[in-house]
Formats: sequence, C-alpha cells, structure tokens
Amino acid sequence: MSEQAVIYHGGTVLGLDREEDRSEALAVAGDSILGRGTLAEMRALAGRQAGQVDLEGGCLLPGIVDAHPHAMHMMAYRVGTVDLLDAECFDDIVSAIKIRAQHTPKGEWIVCTPVGEPHYFIRRDYTSLAERRLPDRKVLDAAAPEHPVWIMAWAPRTPNVTAFNTLALAHLGIGKPIPDQVCAVSIEKDGDGQPTGILRGKVNNYYSDDPYWASLIRQLPSLPDDVWTLAGVGGVQACNAFGITGLYEAHAMMPPHIEAYRELSNRGLCSARVVASVELNGYAFNTMGYADDEALGLFAYSQSRQNTSDDRFRVDGVTLSRGGPLSQGYLRMHDPYPDSFGQPTRGKTFLPRYLEPQIMQKCLDTGIRFNMVLGGYRDADEFLESLRNTAQADEIASRDWVLQHCYFSAPAHISEYARYNLHITTSASFVYGKSQRVKEKFPPRVQQDFIAMRRFVESGLNLACGTDWGPDNPWRQMALNETREDAASGHHHLLPGGNEIDRLTSLQSFTRNAARVMRWPGLGHLDPGCPADLVIVDRNPLTVDAEALAGTQVLRTVLGGEAIYDSGAIQGGPVNRPPDAQALIADALSARASA
Repeated sequence: MSEQAVIYHGGTVLGLDREEDRSEALAVAGDSILGRGTLAEMRALAGRQAGQVDLEGGCLLPGIVDAHPHAMHMMAYRVGTVDLLDAECFDDIVSAIKIRAQHTPKGEWIVCTPVGEPHYFIRRDYTSLAERRLPDRKVLDAAAPEHPVWIMAWAPRTPNVTAFNTLALAHLGIGKPIPDQVCAVSIEKDGDGQPTGILRGKVNNYYSDDPYWASLIRQLPSLPDDVWTLAGVGGVQACNAFGITGLYEAHAMMPPHIEAYRELSNRGLCSARVVASVELNGYAFNTMGYADDEALGLFAYSQSRQNTSDDRFRVDGVTLSRGGPLSQGYLRMHDPYPDSFGQPTRGKTFLPRYLEPQIMQKCLDTGIRFNMVLGGYRDADEFLESLRNTAQADEIASRDWVLQHCYFSAPAHISEYARYNLHITTSASFVYGKSQRVKEKFPPRVQQDFIAMRRFVESGLNLACGTDWGPDNPWRQMALNETREDAASGHHHLLPGGNEIDRLTSLQSFTRNAARVMRWPGLGHLDPGCPADLVIVDRNPLTVDAEALAGTQVLRTVLGGEAIYDSGAIQGGPVNRPPDAQALIADALSARASA
C-alpha cells in the first residue's frame, strides 16, 4: 500500500452501526479509510511501511457533524471586541477596556461582549459579577474616557440589558430630556434625571423589531466587511477542538456569510466540510426586515451559488422561516401565551403565507433543496397545508427536504413529516435554554410536544442534532439529549412517554444522521472508501454516564487523514494544522487599525 497508510490502534474503534460495533484498529491511506478490524488484519491491509498512531487507550469514532452550528455567526460577535465573558467584577471589566483603549485611536468605538456564558447567559450572566449589575457610564468612563464604549446584549431573551459610557450616550443622542421609556426600551436614570448608560428591554443584537432600538443600531458600529471571513476561521477551528469535522450551516446564512465561506475554502482555510443553505430573509441580524421581494432575489442568488462537489464548502438549497424564538414572543402558536413582557401573543409572522408554497414550487421546478424552520404549531400546520397543496408525498420523498428546529411537533405533525420523508434537525440546546419558560407558559399537553426527539426517531425520521445557541460542546449536547436538563432551574424535561433519546442514537444524530442531512456520502462512517474524518477522545462515549460524557476531552481531530486539531496526547500520523485563527484575527485587526 501507499507509504501514506496509517494504522490507528491501542484503544477502541467505534463504528456506531450498533452498540457492539467495536474494532481493535483502523487503517487509513491518504484521505480515505482502508478498513477496520484486528490489528493484525490492518497491518496486513496497510503494509509494512504503514505509520502507527497509538490511541493511548482512547476511543476513535467518526468525526462529529454539527447539523446546526452557527459557527461563523457566533464567533462574529467576538471578533475585534473586548472579551468580558469571564469577567468577575468591575475591576476586570475596567482593566480589559483600558488595555484596548491604549491601542485604539481616540474617538473610536470600543465594543465589548456581554458577561457570562454564551449564548443563553442563564447559568452565568452579568448578575454573576461581584457587583450584581452591569457597570454604568461612570465606571466605563474611568476605563476609556476618550472612547465611546458599548457592552453588547447578545442572548436569545428579552428583556435584555446593554450598557454605554458617557461619550457613547452623547453619540446616540441619549441625554436628560429623553423619556424614561421609548418604545420597548427603558432608559435608566439617576437621581438627577441623567441617563446612567444602562438600557433595558428590546436591546438585543439580533431578533429585535423595536423601532427605537433600530434607530440606535444604525448609529452603532457595524460589523466590518472582513469580519465574516475572520469569524469563519475562528468559528470552524473552535469546532475542530470539539472533534467537529462537518457543519450544516442552513439557518440565517446570508450572502456575506456564503461568500466568506467560499473565500475560506478558496484560501485553504476551511478546516471542516461545510454545507450551507441560503436564508431567504434577513430577519436575524441587528434589526428585523420583512421585504417580501427579498426572498425571490435571494432565491436567484442561491441558484447562482449552488455547488455540491467542492471538497470543503458546498451550497445546497434555500431556507425559509416565517416565525421566530419563544424568548422574544415570536413563536407562532394557535392559542395566546405570555410574551416577554407578560402580554398575550400568538407569535410574530415574518413573511406572508403566499411565499411558502411559491418557494416550494420553485424548489420543485429547479431541483433546489428546500429547508423550512418550524417553531410553533401554526408554523407546522401552515407548512403541511402548503406542502399538500404543492405536491404529492412521493414527489417530495426523494428530495431530502429538511425541517429545522421543530420546537413543537404534535403526533399528527410527525406522522405527516414521515410520510414526506423529511429530515429533522433540532437541538437539546432549546431544552437547556427554554424548557423552564415552556413549563411556565404552556399546559402539560403542549409541553409533551416540545423537542420531541424520541418521537421523531420512532417515526422513522432521520434525526440530526446541532449545538445552535449552545452549549457549543457537542458532547455536552449529547448528554442533554438524555437528561433534557434546564439551565435555569435544573429541572429535567422528562415527561411520561419521554422525548429523550438513547446514547447510540445520540451519537448517530451527531455523525451519520447529520451527514445524511449534508448529503455528503461517506461522512459519519468508518467504512472502507469513506473520507478519513475522525475524532479521538479520552473515554468511551458509549459506556460512560451522562455527566462523564459531557466532560469528554478531544485528543485529536482528523480531516481527510490529517490532524487539524491535536491536544498533544497523541503522537504520529499526518498533521496539517490550519493557521492559528487568533493570530490571523489579530493581524487583520492591526492592519485595519493602521489603515
């Protein structure tokens, strides 16, 4: 065999076809798998010149495939900002901002992350600071008196809170005459009636439709043109450290994100296999827009970018979403429920009903794949009605159409999804971050339909899982697939009949099932001829308990036969570490500042 052949041994090889699918060794030649079996068999297969990689007692399994990562999106908010996520007190915040101010021209904005654990900020947020609050303008002025300063509010919840210093308030026109409340934004004031710099309410960086906050966003520093490329490098490499080798990016992917991934692929900086689907409405970022004709223009853009043959980045399909998150009161339900401010709502409709069947028909006519983001019962019912009126089940069954999120799915919905042979992508993240609110807002019969993973599997649907809002660790997400723990209360959303899934199914949902959604043959498997996309971990993820599974440590991540992430615990084998993301980001920011 080729002298590039490598044998992995000294641990356990998990194929994940079934519980007992375990081997002693695996052989790789170049970028493909030769086979797996006993060490003697692999030595005979790979030849005497084959390299050796000792697993050091660890487990080797297919590379993790994240069916809903937002890798580029999540990292974009951190590129070029002052990182306050781990701050413990005001002194930490002031110190970090002072350092940035020393390298920032006077008068230019200093933008900071929120405080706490992204992206839900439930287990730890700004109230975890020693002072139990965000710093006001006076504290921020002490850190950077000659720069406008903004501490952002990115979390899928409303009301939220954001903070500005005095120069930032002046830039935004927020002074003593402004009312205490403008639209859904409250302006905190001191005893003299002066704004303190703290704003609350609909002040999110994403999913915000408040007119006043929209007027402020337009005056705040926007993401620079190169941020998406930089965020793509950093976001994908962060995924690699968790053993992720495949990403299905099919939600909120707008043209700048598509072009950034294409650039990464062209420059050899994309250290994962990525499949993207173009979103047909730009409602998620900054403030929300609802231009009907935007969807048709983006469909045409998607047609021009379809590519299902590239070895790193592919564009395959379009995505439509007509409703939004529960946290903001946008979840489309039939019966009213309390929104974020306690007012009754049935959700918010982003796009008109007529666009749904129109886009479906265009997908059928052009052969472009269709993705639909479903939240509440109204989303599901209207989607299925549009589907029935557009095509017969057998016309759709072979198209590999995808349903994303699927917050609430009644048994009748799931039965019909199965009839159309739809793929399901969802996340235990929603249970982790939202199940306490679901418990508070909806009756038990509705709670039983929340993230119904087991029902999807039992109906024969292909269930693929993603990390979405976080935790960004897929091993912890797999544990949550079983425990269904709520971050806020510790409550476990385990109801009669159950919607948790077993360990093997969970591992498959993050490997072969997600690879099926990507429509990338061979990914998620360890069979001969499959791409050599692998992950080596320090424990057997099939046998440890849920708590230990969540603590899984990745020893090495291999893409196409070459290590792209290595902890230092494994020796031997081809290594092709991508350029350091942080160094690339630092160089780009330095060049931007010099310009």
